[in-house]
Amino acid sequence: MLSIKAHIKEDSDKFLINKIQERYSYVRKHLYNNYSTIPTKDMEDYVKEKFKMNDIEARSVISEVDSFYKKIQLNKEEIYKRIAEITKLLKEIKEKKKKSKKDKRNEFKLENKLTRLIKSLSKDITFGGKEELKNISRLSNQLINSMKDSDDFDFEIYRKLNQAKEEFKTARLNPIYLIGEANQKGNRFFDFDLTNNKIIYKPKKGIKIEIVITDKRKKLLEKLQELIDNKLIAISIYISNDSISLSYDDSIVSGYFLDKKSRSNEIRELKNKKLDKETEKLAINEIYVKYYKILEEKKIKGKRINRYFSFDTNPNFIGCSILEKNKDGSFTIIKVFYYDLSDINNIKKTELNTTNKRIHGIKHVWKDIFDTINHYKCSSLVKEKLTFNKKEIKENKEFNRQTKNVWYRTLSNHLINKYCTQYGIIQIEINAVYSSTIGNLIYNYVDCINAAIEIGRRGIFKFIKDTFYPCLTKTDFHAMSRLNTYKSRDVEMLKDCYSWKEIHSTIISLGLRYRKSLNDLSLIGCTKKYTKSSKLLHSNIIKIMF
Repeated sequence: MLSIKAHIKEDSDKFLINKIQERYSYVRKHLYNNYSTIPTKDMEDYVKEKFKMNDIEARSVISEVDSFYKKIQLNKEEIYKRIAEITKLLKEIKEKKKKSKKDKRNEFKLENKLTRLIKSLSKDITFGGKEELKNISRLSNQLINSMKDSDDFDFEIYRKLNQAKEEFKTARLNPIYLIGEANQKGNRFFDFDLTNNKIIYKPKKGIKIEIVITDKRKKLLEKLQELIDNKLIAISIYISNDSISLSYDDSIVSGYFLDKKSRSNEIRELKNKKLDKETEKLAINEIYVKYYKILEEKKIKGKRINRYFSFDTNPNFIGCSILEKNKDGSFTIIKVFYYDLSDINNIKKTELNTTNKRIHGIKHVWKDIFDTINHYKCSSLVKEKLTFNKKEIKENKEFNRQTKNVWYRTLSNHLINKYCTQYGIIQIEINAVYSSTIGNLIYNYVDCINAAIEIGRRGIFKFIKDTFYPCLTKTDFHAMSRLNTYKSRDVEMLKDCYSWKEIHSTIISLGLRYRKSLNDLSLIGCTKKYTKSSKLLHSNIIKIMF
C-alpha cells in the first residue's frame, strides 16, 4: 500500500470537517481505552449503536484502533523481552566473584536501563502528547504561584496557558479514516475528480463538501482516476482540516496484481457445481495455482527469466551483482558494482541537515539500482534476511549507532518493496549465513560485492537440493595468505577444515583478515579495472563499477 498526502487548498465547510474529526477522535480514544473489555465479535455492533455510525464508519475506526492497539502491545512484548535479557545479563555479572571496572560499569548501566524499562510499562498513551500536557501543568502552576506572590494577575502566563491548551486540543484530533471500496468508485463517502484536483466529501445524505487539493503528481492522479472510474481500485482516506491522504494498492496501479475478483468468481462457479469435498478442494487449489502463474507470467514478460540481481548491504557500503543462470547449472557474473556511503555516515562530518542528506542519498541510490535492474532486464531480486546478535547491539555503542541511526534499513526495505511492485520484480529472500566469508574466499572483488555474489548464487539455486553452500576447494586460501602477511602459518590451518562453518569459526578465532577492500585487490594480485561514476556525487556517494 502507498499513500499520496495532498495539501487542502480550500474546502467549502471547514467547520463541519472539524466537528466530524472531533467526533471520530473521541470514538477512537474511547475504543482504545476499552478495547480489551469489548468482545471482538460485538465491537462493530457496539460502535454502530453507541455512536450512531454506519457499517463502513464503524469498520474504519475499529480497523485503525485494532492496528494501533496491536502495535502498542507488540512494543510492550519487546520491552518484556529486553527486561528478561537484561535481568539475565545482570545475574551473570553479579554471580562473578571478582568484578572488573568494566563489569561494575556495565552493571550500573544495566540496572538503570532495567529501571527505565520497568517504569515505561506502567505508562499509557497520552493522546495529544506528553510534553504538551506537561507544558500545560507547568504554566498552570506558574499562574497559581504568581497569584499567591502578587495581587496582580499575570496576563502573559494566562495567554500562554490558553495557547498551550488550544494546541493540545488540536494535537488530540485524529484524521478521519474511511475505508475504500473498489465497487463504490474508490470510496462511498467521496466523489473523485483527481484530474482537476477536486474531491467531494459526502459525510451524510444531502451534505457535500467540495475540497480542492494541490499536488504535482499529475500522471499518478490521472491513472488513479481511470481506475476509480472503472471500479478497479479502493481508495482509503485520511482527512483533516489541512490535508488529505489517499491510500491505494500500488500493485493495481502498476498492473502487477493478483486478480482476486476473477478468482473469486471462478471459485463461486465451481462451488455451484456441488462436487464432492475432495474433488472441490483439488479444483480450488488448481485455480489458485493458475492465478499465481498468470501473475508470474505478467511479471517476467519483457525480462530475462534467468537473470538475477542481488545485493549485500551494511551501513557504509551497498554491494550489487547481476548474475545469469546457465543451462549447465552454473552461473555467469554479468555486472558488479558498489556504493560507498561512508562519507555521509562519517560522524565527524555531522551537520544539522545530515539526516536529510542521508535519506536523500539512500533514495537516489535505490533509484539508480532499479534503473540498472531494468536496463539489464532482471526478473528477480535476491536479498538477505537480516538478523542481529542482541548482545552485540547492547555492548557495542558504535555498532548500535550505525545499525539503528545510520543504516535506515526500514527506508531501504520500503523503497525495495515499492520499486519491486512498480516494475514487477520477483523477490527471493535467503539465509545469508557465512555469505561474506564464503564470498571473500571465492571471488576477487571487494567485500560487499563478494558477499552479494554469494547471496545471488543462493537465490539462483534456492530450490535445488544440496546447493546452499558452494563446493569447498583448498585453492581459495592463497589470496587470503597475502592479506595476512604475518599470519601465513595461521592461514595454513584452514586447509585442515572440511566445512564452511569450520572455516568461518577458525578465521574468527585466529583473528584473520578475509574481507577485501579496493586497496587489497592489487595486494592479492588482482588487477580488475573499475570506473567511478559521478552520477551520485551530489549526495556525497561514490559508485564504483567493475
